[in-house]
Amino acid sequence: MAASDEAAAAAREVRNSTEPVADMEHVEAMECQEARALTPTERDKELEQLKALLVEKQQELREAQQRAEQAERACARASENPQADKERCIPEWALAAAELERLDQGRVRAIFEEADEFIR
Repeated sequence: MAASDEAAAAAREVRNSTEPVADMEHVEAMECQEARALTPTERDKELEQLKALLVEKQQELREAQQRAEQAERACARASENPQADKERCIPEWALAAAELERLDQGRVRAIFEEADEFIR
């Protein structure tokens, strides 16, 4: 009986609180923590997966940094030599965006050509 009285008092305290959002966040966090109660084996497995993901993301970051450094060096060389290939100075994302735009325009053109053939 005492435990249910304490639970009811805690519930009233949460309802009457001047900071309902913070209290509700705390309650939700506690519920999530209880729902996520993992066995040690599950925790170890999840930890290993997170470590593997971290290693993968770190490798992607290193590769992106290397590409950025290479592009910066190429742009520096290009500015020193005006005859250098300017395409090397265009960021990789810009080239990819231009390629997607070109593909989209080609696809739109193909759709209109198919429609023209269908009409004929």
